[in-house]
Amino acid sequence: MSKGLGYIPRNALAYASWLSPEFQYQVTEWIEQWARGDFTRAQQPNKQQMQSFYWLARLKEFRKKTVIPQGYLSIFEETICVIADLEDFGFIAPEGMVMDISIGKCWANHLRKQKINPNELARKYHHYYPGWFHSVKANIYPNQYLGEFRDWLQLKYSPHQLPKYLENKGYLEALPAAKLLVQRYLTSSS
Repeated sequence: MSKGLGYIPRNALAYASWLSPEFQYQVTEWIEQWARGDFTRAQQPNKQQMQSFYWLARLKEFRKKTVIPQGYLSIFEETICVIADLEDFGFIAPEGMVMDISIGKCWANHLRKQKINPNELARKYHHYYPGWFHSVKANIYPNQYLGEFRDWLQLKYSPHQLPKYLENKGYLEALPAAKLLVQRYLTSSS
């Protein structure tokens, strides 16, 4: 193994441990097989397993390039939690999925229904997507809304808007995972 490649297993383990103990165990197995030289094609991580790394990389790039002021919540960071929850139920979100935009728009509508102007409440920040050379302006909200946002996300958006979003975007294979996710959210709230 060359000196440069030695960092690949360490980085893979760090990412895997952040995702889940089960995935960390699987990555450890792959690294041990690789080190022994018996890493056959059938044992290599599949596309879905590698897709999990994309979302972690996206979060890491977001945090590296984006500065969220103290006291504000990021819809993107909250969305990553929903994506991780969907993965728990078997759906690996593809690279092009930008559910945070849907969630952000629906959250703004929720605030409007409460007679709160999201444009007066929110601050703009520069959001960087992996591979893009420019940022987009997105909203962040005061942390005082974090609890309400999470309740709304789990009890309103996920049961009603999430299935519509997945259907409209053609992610029909995600619908069973979304149904299980909603059941988790609803049972944990009671």
